Amino acid sequence: MRVNRLHMVAGLVLSLGAVSMVEARQEAAAAKQPADARAKEVAERLMAHYTGVKGVSVRAVMKMTSKAEGETETMEQSLDVSMEQPNKLSIRPAGDEAGEYAVVSDGKTFWQYYGAMFNKYEEKAAPESLMGVVKAVGMGMEDMEETGWLQPVLAPVMVMDAKSLKKLVGGSNEVKYVGREESKSGPVDRIRVAAPQFDVDLLVAAEGEAWLVAIVPDMKRMLEMVPEEFRDQMPKTELLFQDWKRAETMPAETFAFKPPEGSQKVESLMKAMQDEFERGGNGDDGNAANPHEAMLGNPAPAVELDLLDGGKITLAQHKGKDVVVLDFWATWCPPCVKGLPVVSKVCADMKDKGVVFYAVNQRENVDTIKSFLEKRELKLLVPLDKTGKAGKAFNVSGIPQTVLIGRDGTVQAVHVGFMPSMEAELKEQLATLVENKPLVKPKAEDAKADSVDKPK
Repeated sequence: MRVNRLHMVAGLVLSLGAVSMVEARQEAAAAKQPADARAKEVAERLMAHYTGVKGVSVRAVMKMTSKAEGETETMEQSLDVSMEQPNKLSIRPAGDEAGEYAVVSDGKTFWQYYGAMFNKYEEKAAPESLMGVVKAVGMGMEDMEETGWLQPVLAPVMVMDAKSLKKLVGGSNEVKYVGREESKSGPVDRIRVAAPQFDVDLLVAAEGEAWLVAIVPDMKRMLEMVPEEFRDQMPKTELLFQDWKRAETMPAETFAFKPPEGSQKVESLMKAMQDEFERGGNGDDGNAANPHEAMLGNPAPAVELDLLDGGKITLAQHKGKDVVVLDFWATWCPPCVKGLPVVSKVCADMKDKGVVFYAVNQRENVDTIKSFLEKRELKLLVPLDKTGKAGKAFNVSGIPQTVLIGRDGTVQAVHVGFMPSMEAELKEQLATLVENKPLVKPKAEDAKADSVDKPK
């Protein structure tokens, strides 16, 4: 998908009962426990509770608060989630966005629908478990089992999966007890989990049933990828889950899906979305002018950029010799961070066939780039687009953007964003280009064919 600087978090809010005299004594005794013992106790309560839940409904509210020019802005998005073991699920937006998105499994069939500018849906056999549905919703993202905890669509589903919950709070991750605090719905116990990619706080109802009340990530490690000048712009986010309700069984209509009028069924929603972005993301009938399509078959813009480790790069030096791949990226861009190692490896594996890869950094300072590459053990040729001039020349409006240039110097393909399917597609496209076979005809050749090569 295109870059989004917002990092996801999750929080859940529910109604809790009053504290009895016995519970008060238990709380006082628990307060004397060592922090690690308290953390283990809270984690075990959480796991035991959700293991016994067969069906449940909840409202998930994603809340993002940011500051700009001295003013505080808050945005919210609500999802109504219903689940029934082993594999029934319904996720639909509430409020103003109702009808714009749906993830539904009735136990036999799985549907995923995107409205708004896409108005497309996919239909396939339902996965056998809720976690299988999560992976289907994740559309192939390899780390979804971890990062899904930070996604409002996935977190409430993953908490219902015993293995996923145990992996998070009962596995090898370090878990610490932070303390007891008050929430709008009552007292909660806060534990902190140090997962491989992020640190996250879980807030668990301290009284009554151990519903998960909130998942709040600690932004420190995430912010290390963000240039210092942008850190104040990062929003604080919460995902609130309101009104958890148990249900052994739910009405069949809860898990029913009817394709909206005018919607289009596609084999792969992920591929359809990727194609839409590469067409410019207009979401219309394709008649709107598209700067990326306009580049295809035309000579690549002439650029000259300084390299991170010294020297310069010009595209002219590769014409007639190499297939060139330009990947426009930045360290603060999560899809760039995900895609850069994949794209660079595909190109490195074809280096002997004449593929040259450049990771064109967008307007970041040298120290930030070098630190990023060192931490991730990436050895790349990095041209510095200090003013964004090269990006503008290649019509970069969202990153990552990957441009393939043939040996004849013409633009042969443009990929905007990164999805897992791109790796295989990139391999196929480069295999064609290194054989000197074009993906698209040069525009001059098209014009000549129209005027000269027609049968007489």
